[in-house]
Amino acid sequence: MALFCITTIGILFKISHWVGANIILSIGLLGVIINYTLRFFTKPVKLYPDYLKLIFVTTLFVRAWCMIMHYPYAIIEFVPDIIMLILLAYYVYNNYRNKEWLNA
Repeated sequence: MALFCITTIGILFKISHWVGANIILSIGLLGVIINYTLRFFTKPVKLYPDYLKLIFVTTLFVRAWCMIMHYPYAIIEFVPDIIMLILLAYYVYNNYRNKEWLNA
């Protein structure tokens, strides 16, 4: 929760154009990614949706960091979304084909 607070403070600094906004945002976003990754690897049983969530969180925060830092690669911005949609469609298709979703 503290990492989200740091990220929010960094966003407020960035909106106000104060010094140190990029550093605060970088620390907050990197901390969220590291925290979620550590939680993922300490989980005893990992299923396919867990891998999807890890990919989603990582790409979401990397993309947010790139957008906040004003990197000029706008076309790359949509690559994580496309990859996530493909993986999600694959997961739904496999569950539909195997009829596992009916037993839930």
